[in-house]
Amino acid sequence: MVVANHSLRSARYNGSGSSQPQMPKKPSQKSISIKEDRDQSADELDQIVYADRKSLAGHSLRPRKALTLSIKAAENGDKTKSRGVSVCFSVSSLSTFNLKSGTFTNKFSDKKRPTTTLGAQSFYGDEDKDELSLTPVVTERIAVRQEIASVTAAKRNRFFVEKKDYFLPLLPSGNNFVRRLVEKHEALSPAEKARLPAIIPYEEIETQPRSITAIMKPYQLSGLSFLVYLHRNGLSGILGDEMGLGKTLQTLSLIQYLKENEPKTGAQLRPFLVVCPLSVLSSWMAEAQKWAPELKVLRFHGPVKERDRLKKIAAGEIDMFGNLTSKQKAKLKTRRNAAGKPIISLDSDSEPEEEIGVDLVVTTYESYQAEQGWFKRAFVWRYVVLDEGHKIKNDLSLISKALQGLQAEYRLILTGTPLQNNLAELWALLHWLYQDIFTEQSNELFRTSFDLTKGLYSDTVLNDSRHLLELIMLRRMKNSPGVDLNLPPKTEVSSAIIR
Repeated sequence: MVVANHSLRSARYNGSGSSQPQMPKKPSQKSISIKEDRDQSADELDQIVYADRKSLAGHSLRPRKALTLSIKAAENGDKTKSRGVSVCFSVSSLSTFNLKSGTFTNKFSDKKRPTTTLGAQSFYGDEDKDELSLTPVVTERIAVRQEIASVTAAKRNRFFVEKKDYFLPLLPSGNNFVRRLVEKHEALSPAEKARLPAIIPYEEIETQPRSITAIMKPYQLSGLSFLVYLHRNGLSGILGDEMGLGKTLQTLSLIQYLKENEPKTGAQLRPFLVVCPLSVLSSWMAEAQKWAPELKVLRFHGPVKERDRLKKIAAGEIDMFGNLTSKQKAKLKTRRNAAGKPIISLDSDSEPEEEIGVDLVVTTYESYQAEQGWFKRAFVWRYVVLDEGHKIKNDLSLISKALQGLQAEYRLILTGTPLQNNLAELWALLHWLYQDIFTEQSNELFRTSFDLTKGLYSDTVLNDSRHLLELIMLRRMKNSPGVDLNLPPKTEVSSAIIR
């Protein structure tokens, strides 16, 4: 049953005893206590609650009409669902309403005044729910971000604290990210410091990944060891080998190494992304097919319709031949028609489970810029690799700004010419690798410390920059120690032309 207490409107009389009423005031809104009997139907509730509906001005409102079923719905045996009780609350700005308890709380008083108490089924019309659950739902994407924040970011911050002498000389002397980490670390107790992740030392890898068909040279295994060292400590870095030393092979070996030794489990896809110039796109695909045949590589390039098809392949909706994957079929089986009934599927439920999605997506800078919205929201990439990474040396360019918002756990730059003209180019690379550390405020030091076109030169900043690059970059030339290409020594022949 429903019990409602309504306030009656009364006319006021003046002091002289005249019966001239003053202007009527709006009815005071007192608390209404409503208790719903589940044995009553929705139509009975509507007749009881809305039999005497009035507006704030006291005017009678037209009663609600009961919901009726269509002829076809009646033949199918469907039933009307309770619309529940709709109550208009007039809440003061000094009060807050608790959905779970159904009470108002005044900000200046600890007393709670009872109001209309409604269960979850009164709000949502769901008779199966007795309580309103306010627990936030953790999606798979949020779970991945929480894992990165609790594991990868923790290792990275620990590394920044231990190697603070490499970063602090290049940062503003005031408040900066590394200094805040150091102060926070010093405030920890010994027990809390003991629970922090330890820095993993460099370890030379002697055997290449088993699925790499190429025979990697010793200096290439050293390059793989350096990349794995950065990965284990949560760091992004630069592979600055000279052209011809196999930066592509070393990157593919890193991807294959992580796939074999640290595979990612779960329904959330975590592919790798390589952004390269168009001139080397075919080279990436050919070397991936030749040296890492077990990697599922997707060439993301083409017109708009082709890119839309490639998006579905990367997301695991279709395979390379355009057929629906088992994941997409299972998703389609959960669909319902307009009447709320499941759609009958003719596919068998005993289909073999195949590996959906891809391991590596290779695209060009132009294709990325055209589809940057999809690249930023489609995945939380495990790695984003920029081939010929000096393309972002101008931090004001469109492609450099487009690459800033990528969601990636790790970042890697491949370039044979990391520095060319000034230190501002180095800052642009560091800004993309470590956005939290090298912010816009740290650009001034790099810009004014070394610029030969303006006659600016600072030995201190140059040495500090070189010191930092020794930590995060691996740079080797063809004549560097340990680099053996089995090539004959270079012979220079000078000839003179006499007229």
